[in-house]
Amino acid sequence: MLISYVLILSIAVVAVYLLMYLHMTRIYKEQLLYSASQSFEQVQEFLNYRIHSVIYVSNVLRVNESVQGILTKEQSQVEGDIIQQREDMMTLENYIYSICNSVDIYQISLYLPDYLMYSNQEVLFRNLDAFRESREYALLMEGKESGIWLPPQELYSADTYKSVEVISYLQTIRDLNRLENPVAVARISVRSADIHEMIEKSNITISGSVWIENEEGELFACSNEELYQDIQQGFHAYLQAEKLPGEWSLVKIGNGAYYIRGVQIPQTDWRLVAVMPREEIFQNRDSLLTALFLVTLALIGVVILASAFVSHTITSRITRLAAKMESVKEGIPHLEEEEQKGYDDEIGQLYQSFQSMSNRLEELMNREYENGKTVKHAELRALQAQINPHFLYNTLDLINWEALDCGADRITKISRALAKFYKLSLNKGKEFSHIREELAHVRYYIMIQNFRYDDRLQLTEEVPEELLDYEVLHIVLQPLVENSFVHGMAGKAETEVLSICIKGYDEGEDLILEVSDNGCGMSEEQKSTILDEEKGSGYGVRNIHERFRLVYGEQYGLQYMDNPWGGVTVRLKFPKEGGKLL
Repeated sequence: MLISYVLILSIAVVAVYLLMYLHMTRIYKEQLLYSASQSFEQVQEFLNYRIHSVIYVSNVLRVNESVQGILTKEQSQVEGDIIQQREDMMTLENYIYSICNSVDIYQISLYLPDYLMYSNQEVLFRNLDAFRESREYALLMEGKESGIWLPPQELYSADTYKSVEVISYLQTIRDLNRLENPVAVARISVRSADIHEMIEKSNITISGSVWIENEEGELFACSNEELYQDIQQGFHAYLQAEKLPGEWSLVKIGNGAYYIRGVQIPQTDWRLVAVMPREEIFQNRDSLLTALFLVTLALIGVVILASAFVSHTITSRITRLAAKMESVKEGIPHLEEEEQKGYDDEIGQLYQSFQSMSNRLEELMNREYENGKTVKHAELRALQAQINPHFLYNTLDLINWEALDCGADRITKISRALAKFYKLSLNKGKEFSHIREELAHVRYYIMIQNFRYDDRLQLTEEVPEELLDYEVLHIVLQPLVENSFVHGMAGKAETEVLSICIKGYDEGEDLILEVSDNGCGMSEEQKSTILDEEKGSGYGVRNIHERFRLVYGEQYGLQYMDNPWGGVTVRLKFPKEGGKLL
């Protein structure tokens, strides 16, 4: 039992551990990837916003009427007019500063022809002729109308006397009346630090990396350059064979496996890429599962101890119960109720059932012994009730007096009634008789008594015909009628009539016979003690009651009740299908 308990519970604990392991792995991965997706999408929105702001400023600048008016002037108009150039410079400065103050832009620079005296300012205005010699200008010209994004570079500002790393957007400003004529180049710059800060915030893992690069592989911003350098070559090789995955995908690069997600940034040649090493995703999960494994081992230990205790408790109780059962061979053991007190499980119920069975068996054996004696006494009493010496004496005395008076016919009737009465009383030695015969027995008894008491007894029968053929114990109605006669006539005058009524009822599986009279009735004490063997005085009535309980069961017998009109009713209840001696 101990091994089975330990095995079953250990399997259950291990199964729970494995299920929790798989479930927690899935939940942890889903939550981590969900959090990474949220951060990734926030960076994407941030970049879209900043790019849109820069391009918007560039477009507003190149189509502005004042800017167009200043930059499209012919060289001959402004080359020698210093005052006009100064006014134009102030106008452009005010407009540029107003834009920078309203939009989150670090710096706006205009590359202007060198015949303008303020083209070498190196803050808001720079030399276009010198810039034409640069690689950036060549790329800008190749892009035609669209602008280009420059990788991060140090931009010196004569205004602050320091260099700041910026990411710049270049776009050509053309004469709106002659689009083939470029008049200047606008450079809109934002701080690289702002982009880096947002990129670093989006990287939710320690070993992961988020970066921005263009199609040539030039890096704009990166949260973990060490990882980027490790996988750069493998990642670019992967992009040549596969498209950049829009959702998290597990990709093997080199000797490692990584979850990768990327997106192309609109209006640029940039791609935003996020990479997370697979082993890092499960690093925290594994530490949690290690703690769970230790708890599982502790639980298995507790299971073993608990199983040992429970199995010992159960087997010891079963052993005691088996010993009690074995003792039945030598005799019925008497079990104490306190021995299994507090146990309400199956073994406790089994013990209680065995205890109840043993005690019941002991009780039945004692009762069988007592019932044997009671049956013998009841049979003797029934035999004695068949021949009532007092009744026989009175009847013979009546016959004597009638003989003296020479009433031969009357004597004949009395003698015949007495003979029928005794014939029905004997019933050929049978234990049961029909209700029909019991009623006839009562009629002969009343007939004999009416000879003596001048027809002062009136008998009424209200028993349905369909009940007359049911069997009942022999000689049960006559003693009840006699009891009504003896007690009912005692309180009546010599001329009063005693009415006795016998009724029969069908109550499903039982039958009811009632004997009612209009006599003087019974006191409460008489009704409560008439059936008591120790206190009662109704020998014949008590005898009937005991016989019914012995033959039919404890729920059957006699019941005495008062009549509303006076007198007493005794109710006799018994089953339709009869009974037999217990």
